[in-house]
Amino acid sequence: MEHCLKSSAKSTKLREIGNKFYADKNFFDAILKYNESLCYAENGSDNMGLAYANRSAVYFEMKLYEKSLRNIELARANNYPEKNYEILKKRESKCQELMKNSLKTATDLSFFKLSYEPNKDYPSIANCLKLKSDKKYGRHIITNKALAVGDVIAIEEPVCTVLQEEFLYQRCSHCLKSNLLDLMPCSLCCQVMFCSNICLQNAYNSYHRFECPVSAIITTSFLNANMRMALRTFFCALAIFDDSLEKLMTFLTENNLNSILDCKAELNFKQKILAINSLIFDESIDVNVILFDELFQLNDKLKEMWISHRDEIITFLKKHTQIGSLNYHEIYGWPLKKGGLYDPEMENFKGTLAYRRGVSSFANGSYLFCSLVNHSCAPNVAKVFIDDKIIMIVQRPIKAGSQIFDNYGYSFTNIPREIRQMELQKHYRFTCNCEACSENFGLLPSLKVVDKIAFRHAKKSCQELANMTQKQAKQRIKEISGIIQKNFDNFPSVEICSLAESFQACMEIMLKPEILIP
Repeated sequence: MEHCLKSSAKSTKLREIGNKFYADKNFFDAILKYNESLCYAENGSDNMGLAYANRSAVYFEMKLYEKSLRNIELARANNYPEKNYEILKKRESKCQELMKNSLKTATDLSFFKLSYEPNKDYPSIANCLKLKSDKKYGRHIITNKALAVGDVIAIEEPVCTVLQEEFLYQRCSHCLKSNLLDLMPCSLCCQVMFCSNICLQNAYNSYHRFECPVSAIITTSFLNANMRMALRTFFCALAIFDDSLEKLMTFLTENNLNSILDCKAELNFKQKILAINSLIFDESIDVNVILFDELFQLNDKLKEMWISHRDEIITFLKKHTQIGSLNYHEIYGWPLKKGGLYDPEMENFKGTLAYRRGVSSFANGSYLFCSLVNHSCAPNVAKVFIDDKIIMIVQRPIKAGSQIFDNYGYSFTNIPREIRQMELQKHYRFTCNCEACSENFGLLPSLKVVDKIAFRHAKKSCQELANMTQKQAKQRIKEISGIIQKNFDNFPSVEICSLAESFQACMEIMLKPEILIP
């Protein structure tokens, strides 16, 4: 396995490919190639300046003049050839002249805020949510207040995330923001980009200084997502303990935490590591530790650590890989390319809501609260993502004392019970006995219409989704919430189930980027 090195030749070739895309006005692919060119550019070479300058030209064509100006500054600061300065000066003058007509990229996110006072110990969730445990459901979440459709009950940041390989040049590796592809490269490796110096520094101080020398291996299919998450969690934890493996292992041995909601000490990363450690894990999953063996041999610092503490490190990585198989979440978002991106893997999931909404997964993350929420094929909450944050919103009325139910990707409206049961057993090791399974709810086309007025609203909402604006989606959510709230006794019916799907789709539309790259 070779360590991927900076290469002026490769950087030049990637930029030239980008230039061809630019000439064809395929701006999305052009910027991706310029980003990749930036990552491979040798420090001190003019390749960085040229890539930034070319990226500024794309943003100028898109009338994103602020971004164009920023990339002009970056080009000058990164050895852009002085003989070509006149090109930048002309573009800079035009940008300043046209700034007043520049497109704005802000999205109104005021809707996505907690509907109740935050929990004093874990402010990411509403104070009405409590942890409960019993033999039937294990640990689960209930509400001590009646919740209405549209209530936001959780806005949770992840402990750790990892980008999927195909998005390395599309999003910040630390906070997952796309920043319209306006990203900066790591100065040492070729696979990581950041949206700002702050993210770059935070990542380096935490995990990236360990990952950087072997990033070419980590970010490829060499390790699966759960193994990558386990590795990043390990490095983040190690950094908190001043790179002392002895301190980390002593802390984990001497401390435990049932869940993040039982944390009585000051909430910090140490407590979050304990909370992750408390999550259930699947010991039956075989973790190929040889892959970790090979990885830790590729860097002197990692090798030294591995030689002296191999067993402890393997125990940590193996357990967290097995934790990930049952607890980690895929993070979803809209494609940044105008017209979307074809994902052949999604062809296998045409029946899922994600496919029909147009969003796709681009990263994986560990969420301490959301991992405690049980599955139902007929969930009463829905999820959306804002960059790396997970937002949980009530989708059906929930009575005080009732359990909160998420959906792990298998809804009764479009997947038959036999398949749902098989897949949930295969991936999550449980036999689902939710209301949809125990009462054998039919698929959406087989359900009855109970209220014709509500049905007309549902039909209209479904028909309008394709061309709905963010403003219209926000208004439609209010209308849908009221109808579901009023008619929830009719569940499951065609109209209520259809409205619930439209509710989820409208939330996604509210988060759709206002500017897509052609």
